[in-house]
Amino acid sequence: MNAIWNGQQPPEMLQEAMEKVAPIVASAIRNAPEYIINIGEYTKREACWDAVRKLDIDLPPDLDSCLVSEGELADQERDARQEGAIDSEVQLEMLAFKCVGITDEIRDFAKSGGFLSPRGNTLLNKIKKSSSLTKQDLNVWTLLVKHLKENNFELPEL
Repeated sequence: MNAIWNGQQPPEMLQEAMEKVAPIVASAIRNAPEYIINIGEYTKREACWDAVRKLDIDLPPDLDSCLVSEGELADQERDARQEGAIDSEVQLEMLAFKCVGITDEIRDFAKSGGFLSPRGNTLLNKIKKSSSLTKQDLNVWTLLVKHLKENNFELPEL
């Protein structure tokens, strides 16, 4: 998937295979049993996909070079989650930095909304002093930001 994302198109061999397979699968789906009225609902049923699995479609033998193993996929997904978590933490820290001058306003708003916890209050003191935030602080900040957004508090843009 990374190769497709980076190249913004699938490898030529995969594209050709999809162009060959798509009409065959579409035809099999459209040739649903007579009692099927709604094709869209039929595609959600196991019977539809059993019929597709039974199709005899000749694919290029080297198509496997375009695929990844389940283990490789799991590794890629884990790496993506880790990268996403890091990006999220960086964004949270950037937002905290941008909120240094409005911590009192945030505190008052959260207190009046009934969602300012003691940890949230301590966190706002740390943000006001531009102190570095721990992982636990970022968790508290995430929850506070969520509540602020849900209650239509206008946070600074990133």
